[in-house]
Amino acid sequence: MLTGTNAFAFYYLPIFIFLNLFLLHGYAATCNITSSNPLSQNEILISPAHVFELGFSRPHNSTNQYVGILYKNIAPRTVVWVANRGNPVIDSLASLKIGSDGNLKLVDGNEVTLWSSNVSVRSNRSVAVLLDNGKFVLQDGLSGQWLWRSFENPGNTLLPGAGLGYNLETGCLLWSEELIDMQEFSSGGEELFIRLASSELAHGKLRVDVIISLTTVSCIIILGALVYGLCWQR
Repeated sequence: MLTGTNAFAFYYLPIFIFLNLFLLHGYAATCNITSSNPLSQNEILISPAHVFELGFSRPHNSTNQYVGILYKNIAPRTVVWVANRGNPVIDSLASLKIGSDGNLKLVDGNEVTLWSSNVSVRSNRSVAVLLDNGKFVLQDGLSGQWLWRSFENPGNTLLPGAGLGYNLETGCLLWSEELIDMQEFSSGGEELFIRLASSELAHGKLRVDVIISLTTVSCIIILGALVYGLCWQR
């Protein structure tokens, strides 16, 4: 029969451990980022159905940290988007927060901005949430309007609904390498630019029209040359 201190430990220690685990889990996982609820390095942002998570990650054999989105329950762990690809976190006090201007900001321990959503925001009441399709969005806290989306700057994994960055002046698509490969580059990451003709991104009908027109003109020129050659021989 248990008495005194032993009885207390036997009956209440499991409850104490359970409550601590519960509280730690609640502290480590959050559902949004607000001006009063930044994301620290020991926390993760989770999508509603626990499909994706966003947090601070460190590539293998690297001391640098990056804020990225990963599949939560799929092995191997796959990074689908990275915020600070070219500007890694090197201290332990960095956080992802809503700044005074309402933008998402990754700041170090000295409040130096390492990355920002950098969009026009009316107030600092904006909220950042992670959706079950892998999209990380900044919303107006009052209207719910999307102010910024991670899909506008996709990573190594092209998720459904995401788009490629396109420069109308240079005709370039932007595609970035995966976070896990960053340790191979001294700069902390590489960006791959693929140059395409503007017609490559045009609507299908326009592209078909261009091909038909070029084919028709080529046939006319060849036919004209043959007729001229036959007439000249006579």
